Amino acid sequence: MTQDASSIIQSIDLTQVTAVARLTAGRDALQIRDWRVDPLGGGLGNPVSVGLYRFAGKARPTASRLPGRLC
Repeated sequence: MTQDASSIIQSIDLTQVTAVARLTAGRDALQIRDWRVDPLGGGLGNPVSVGLYRFAGKARPTASRLPGRLC
């Protein structure tokens, strides 16, 4: 059974986003404050890909804010 893109994206939670952001930023103590997902396109008619999405948000490494994006 194949899931559609929206159900896959909706299943991604704060724990998963935090793990990827920490790895990408190289900061183990990074805390995500808020985040969103924006579709960038692609995936139409492709059974392998559900498209391309950007995860963007704000995080705090310690006391200062660190805005960022993951594509």
